[in-house]
Amino acid sequence: MDLAPHAFVPYEWKHTPSEIGHASGSSGTRTNSDAAVIDIERDFLVDLGASPDQIRRLENDAARARVSLVQAAVAQGAIRASDLTARLSRSLDLSEPAAGEATRLPEAPDEAWRLFDTPVRLSARAGRMIAVNGETYSPTALAALAQRLGAKRERVMLMTRQGLIDAVTRSHGSAMVETAVRGLLMARPDWSAKAGLAAWQLYFATVAVGLVLGAVAFAPAETLTLASAMLSIFFLLTIALRAAAAVNIALPRPKAKEARLLGDAELPRYTVLVPLYRETAILPHLAHALASIDYPAAKLDIKIVLEASDRDTIEAAQKLAFPGNVDLVVVPDREPRTKPKALNYALHFASGEFVVIYDAEDRPEPDQLRKAATVFAQAPADLVCLQARLDYYNARENWLSRQFTIEYATLFRGLLPLLARFRLPLPLGGTSNHFRAAALREIGAWDPYNVTEDADLGMRLARAGYRTGTLESTTWEEACCRPMPWLKQRTRWLKGWMQTFGVHMRRPREAMSELGVAGFLSFHAYFAGIIVSALAHPVFYILMLYEVLQGRLFAGEGAMENLLLWIAAVNFVGGYAANIALSAFAVAGTRHRHLMLHVMFIPVYWLFVSAAAYRALWQLFHAPFHWEKTEHGVSRLARPFPA
Repeated sequence: MDLAPHAFVPYEWKHTPSEIGHASGSSGTRTNSDAAVIDIERDFLVDLGASPDQIRRLENDAARARVSLVQAAVAQGAIRASDLTARLSRSLDLSEPAAGEATRLPEAPDEAWRLFDTPVRLSARAGRMIAVNGETYSPTALAALAQRLGAKRERVMLMTRQGLIDAVTRSHGSAMVETAVRGLLMARPDWSAKAGLAAWQLYFATVAVGLVLGAVAFAPAETLTLASAMLSIFFLLTIALRAAAAVNIALPRPKAKEARLLGDAELPRYTVLVPLYRETAILPHLAHALASIDYPAAKLDIKIVLEASDRDTIEAAQKLAFPGNVDLVVVPDREPRTKPKALNYALHFASGEFVVIYDAEDRPEPDQLRKAATVFAQAPADLVCLQARLDYYNARENWLSRQFTIEYATLFRGLLPLLARFRLPLPLGGTSNHFRAAALREIGAWDPYNVTEDADLGMRLARAGYRTGTLESTTWEEACCRPMPWLKQRTRWLKGWMQTFGVHMRRPREAMSELGVAGFLSFHAYFAGIIVSALAHPVFYILMLYEVLQGRLFAGEGAMENLLLWIAAVNFVGGYAANIALSAFAVAGTRHRHLMLHVMFIPVYWLFVSAAAYRALWQLFHAPFHWEKTEHGVSRLARPFPA
């Protein structure tokens, strides 16, 4: 079925008393000659099978949130959106899609992909049909619209929000996914990982490798000494950053007075994006987690983001009884098959003032969105992102999950709060990032060619002059607890950090100007420090073992050799001491205090990280955009409980 829309109506709240009206008698709706407000919404709910108790409860919820009664009913699942739309169409003499036909919207794609983020005035021009989301407007507002249009009302086609999303995807999905993939590359090619290394970076790397190999051949001791001294700069930056984070945790600070959380009426519309791929088994847990969010249902815009090639998960999701505030967004098949590409596509349909990302296995604290909205409301406009804490509910599963939990504690309870306190750029985690939607769109959203898109996005926000903070709320996740899935996940992360470092060092002077000296140094301390230390860590052990076997440890014949060993020893002791102290402080005072003794095994864990780093380096040249999916829902332990 072809539908030629002139204008698309996104999610505007149209339910105020001034907009309440009534249609002419021919429309089949009730009239009131005294122009009194008619409770059409209650009549619709009764007609659609809502009980008196349900209606009373919905009226209270709608009044608290200042939303339409019908919108509250659809969002909470009391009535179905399809039933509401069909009933409205019949009552107001509006058109509706023919049963069994797939509606298509042959309008220009550049209008279609602005469907859900740009306000569009409703108009009825000759020969044009108007596709309207029937869940956006209350029945009273639609009745007034029908009366104003008169005979032209037949040009208005009411559709459900899900139906409109599906129609747009069928009509313009290929163009929209192309924008999701190439948008950043076309607007800011210097910020896209697709472009690879700059010419000067390739020349520099080639010359540097050649010089090092030649120097090692002719003066190995002196070369190793000089290389160790140069690498120690990265190590010392990393050591300083982690030591400062440990001190930041250890120093007592007065507890900040908690702000009053916004009430339902004050809360803005919030979009929740949940990308899934081959996650059939975890869908029921996801539905439960989404239902546990403490936020007015009618102000939640939840998008389950699916890949067209993943038919099993699509079919499983379609069978679940999600409430009316949950939509399924199916991303057309297009390389690269990455999470950021899927998020970029889904962002076209997001209607919230704020956007948050959750993974399939995530269990955020129920009031997290309310806390984030409160912080944003009280913060200056340049604070455009909040990173909630990530933690693991299966820390006790095995040695790997314990080390993974310690590592996350050091990042989300140690490093990120320090960076946020001093307004330094934050490398975001892959989930529980809360954004101002306008700023996210402004900078081009996620880079679909960066396999650690979250950390890169944190740097781009900082370079654009925006600030990221941390949120005092926890999202519980499942720690990767099996060796091969852990290795693949860590390979992807490290490969993405290498991509991110390469992207933001294409123009070092420009990056330093935008980040500031402190931000530029912290960027190197985090990204370069992690990459270099992961690659150099096993080399140190090999050299130390060689010296021990030769019987020359700290007893070399020359000053250069001894200096090399002392530099390595300082980095070794300082690095381990700073990390162990930070890790110990990070897990102390939490439900993970039982991990205090396990921080001593961090050096062993780092050897596994080094293996992933070399695998990441290999993939960086042979499969730079390959996304190794992490399987979720494999833990044998119970689901999480509040912190």
